Amino acid sequence: MPNVTTFQAAHTYGVLAPLTIERRDTKFVAGSLSAGERIVMLPQGGYADAGGTTDFGRARRALTEEPITAGMLTLPNGGTAANLLDDNTDIVTSAAAGARFVLAEIDFGAVKTIHFLDITGVMMATAGAPAALIAEYWTGAAWQAFGAALKIDTVARGRRFASGAPGDGGISAQKFRFAVDATTGASGAVTVRDIGAWTESGAKTDAIVRDFTGEDGSATELVFSAGNCDIFKNGAWQAAADWPVTEAQLRIVKPEQRYDTLLGFHRDVQTLKLVRMGGDGEWSLERVSFENVPLADYGGIYTNGVNEIQQVTLYTIAGSEQFDLTLEGQTTVAITRDAADSVTATAIKTALEDLSGVDAGLTVTAIGGNTFQIEFTGGDNAERDWLIMAGTALNANGFVRVRTKQEGKAPGEPVISASAGWPAVGRFVGQRLVMGGLRKRPNDIIASVQGSPFDLNTEIDIATAAFSYEVEFPQNNEIRDIAPASLLVIIGDKQVAFLRDDTLSATEAPKFGFSDSPGIKAGVPLTSSDNALFYVQDGGTTLRLLNYTALEENYVSDNASILSSHLIIAPVDMNRRRAAGYVNADLLMIVNGDGSITVLTMMRTQEVSGFAPWHTDGLFKSLTVSRSNEVWLTAERTVDGAAEIRLERYDAAGYLDEALEQTVAPASATISGLSRFNGRQVWLQNAGSFFGPYTVAGGAVECDRALEGTVIAGSWTPPSATDPKILLEAETGQREARLKRVCRAVISVLDTTSLAIAANGAAAVDIPLHSNDSVTTDTGPLDQPVTGRIEAEGMHGFTEDGTLTVTQLHPGRLLVRAVQKDVAA
Repeated sequence: MPNVTTFQAAHTYGVLAPLTIERRDTKFVAGSLSAGERIVMLPQGGYADAGGTTDFGRARRALTEEPITAGMLTLPNGGTAANLLDDNTDIVTSAAAGARFVLAEIDFGAVKTIHFLDITGVMMATAGAPAALIAEYWTGAAWQAFGAALKIDTVARGRRFASGAPGDGGISAQKFRFAVDATTGASGAVTVRDIGAWTESGAKTDAIVRDFTGEDGSATELVFSAGNCDIFKNGAWQAAADWPVTEAQLRIVKPEQRYDTLLGFHRDVQTLKLVRMGGDGEWSLERVSFENVPLADYGGIYTNGVNEIQQVTLYTIAGSEQFDLTLEGQTTVAITRDAADSVTATAIKTALEDLSGVDAGLTVTAIGGNTFQIEFTGGDNAERDWLIMAGTALNANGFVRVRTKQEGKAPGEPVISASAGWPAVGRFVGQRLVMGGLRKRPNDIIASVQGSPFDLNTEIDIATAAFSYEVEFPQNNEIRDIAPASLLVIIGDKQVAFLRDDTLSATEAPKFGFSDSPGIKAGVPLTSSDNALFYVQDGGTTLRLLNYTALEENYVSDNASILSSHLIIAPVDMNRRRAAGYVNADLLMIVNGDGSITVLTMMRTQEVSGFAPWHTDGLFKSLTVSRSNEVWLTAERTVDGAAEIRLERYDAAGYLDEALEQTVAPASATISGLSRFNGRQVWLQNAGSFFGPYTVAGGAVECDRALEGTVIAGSWTPPSATDPKILLEAETGQREARLKRVCRAVISVLDTTSLAIAANGAAAVDIPLHSNDSVTTDTGPLDQPVTGRIEAEGMHGFTEDGTLTVTQLHPGRLLVRAVQKDVAA
């Protein structure tokens, strides 16, 4: 008679790696899974199906700029075509007048299909107005609007007119123009820096989604692609803005938002400033011009150094009386005041040049009024900053006053520039913009003047001035991210540093600490949960948890993915969703390079850490989490036979991916409007039931029965969870039989509408959830969820592993609290 052993588990620790699953000496294996798909681990124990996504349309394809030459341009109200085509030169028109004050007209000479018209550096001299900036095209009979009219103001802006949402066919015309409607209240001359025209091609390009929360609390979704940013609100397209980065740079750009402004940082791109201009359809793109940028010596030949000039005034010090000067801690010999100022000047020069650290060649001049001017020339005296001298009269009544007339400055070039590189990252910290990762100064951080994020003036002698310091990592380290955590954390490509106190002062040198934690992978955002930072280690195979420990007074990182390392597959994006619904813990969602998502359920205080993979009929590309805790994604889908990137919203209560909802009336078995699923299988949801799968042809499917009302179509990836291999010797201490049979299973479910199991090497079978007398025929399964213990027995066959898989054969809700199985061997 075979021995029967009962096993029960809630599988809290998720899907373990093959290297971990045999570790029977740990607490994790018994509560884990050996495989899983499209499930979410629950912090209380058990798991649920992952839900689905809703489709909101495609992202932009690759853009191609249409060349504009001087011969194509007409500027009827001032300016020249040459200046308009020169990015570094503005044109200025006469004072705007009338309903169509034309700034520039383009005649391509042939019909062109245009999707975007750009006008940059545009502003009014006197007063701006809403809906005053206009783009139009010529139909052959009249001028028609090219997109909605936009606001113009007295600050130079970059505006983009779009023919429509992604997927729009563009506008085909030969002539296009920009104009100002002066009847709206816009007045004065108009300044314009540049114009451009763009065509959306048929080539797919990468696209990522990021959340934007406006100053008024409104949430929008920004979909960035090479050269463009599309703005959506709750999935509805609002506007487009220029985003001048390449596809290769797209994911490396670090966004940082404050109020209605989002900054974009990349070391090879002048810092970008995307501004929401008061409404969801009004956005501008400008490039940040930093002010008072400090100089750095990058090894060039420079002629812009400045000599220090200090002035010494003698009061009540007559001829033959003496004084001395103290310069940077050293005091001169006594200097005798002579009746001839030129002799006194020579004595000052000789006394100062006798100090160590002062080279010969000072220029000392008597300028009258008992005042002597010292210019620090000669040798290493020149072109550097000196501490202000102090003077002491060596008689009873005299005194000496010293003031700095001109501060010395070393020669160099701006520390931030196109040649030196732009900041790779910037974060708002303590009313400063703290930046780092320059191409030529990868270890340096630069902090702006407090309260003025684009002012880098380091020469004002107050604590709120800007400052720049090298973070002296033990090894060369390229700063890739900055995190305002409990202490300011600076993460490079090789190592982590942090500021030992929370003081950001120009008058106090920062005290840096250094952690042994490894660096961060470029292009993957870090996130936080339970006061810890999570980031993907450079190399893309490890998820790191970075936490400050008071005991060591340092940041210590743990390998957070060690138990499920096989699910960290060259990540490309990451974000955190707060606890919601039946998942009462944070979810860390990691988009992998293979198009899957790895989801980590985290509750560190309860030692809950469960990983699970998600795949889909396509490839996940990026994700973000909005202020309202909604997860937005971009995914690559096959649409009518071609690959394209689409915007989708995660729906934990949904069932299908890329779901498309429509209303069918009257009732019909032919469901059309599905052309984007051509050649693919879909399921249909209607009246609490699912039908399918059906293969779409010609944009339609034939259902088994007539459907009426709301019909939702989409793809479906079944959830599944397989428990660990059974090792009877480890579990019971008895000798293990080679072949085993799962002969009985009891699955505890909550609000479940679809359940199947697979055991003993056999295919999955559907498990009835209702007895015959409990079935209501006038409602669908989705309206009849089941809570309780569902028992199945009588399974045939043998396997060496004795595993049980819980899954589904058709869409529905699945929430498993615990699984019990009997294994005969």
